Amino acid sequence: MNSIARVFATGIIWGALTIISVAMTVSHIELSSGALLFIIVPLIIGATIATSAVWKGPDSTTNEQEASEKAKRRSRVERLMGDLDERDIDELRYRLMGDDHDERIPLEELIQKGQGR
Repeated sequence: MNSIARVFATGIIWGALTIISVAMTVSHIELSSGALLFIIVPLIIGATIATSAVWKGPDSTTNEQEASEKAKRRSRVERLMGDLDERDIDELRYRLMGDDHDERIPLEELIQKGQGR
């Protein structure tokens, strides 16, 4: 939600609260000032919470960008794994498990072996 929409939503929230408050104070219904206070205060608290939700809510453009970046990273990993054969994948698993007894082969060399086939 962009800033203009947030300002517009905030205006609607507080405008509705103002209209309700003015209508209650000018109406012909007899309410004591204490009862009127117990009605208006929860409305003000609700408007404050709604305004906070509008301004601090998730930004959809940021979420879309993060999802796009994650998809790009995932596709690179999937392409890399697709280039490796079963033996290379087993070797990679073995290296990731942390066994130091075997001769270490750099990951770049494994990738080059997979691409050379």
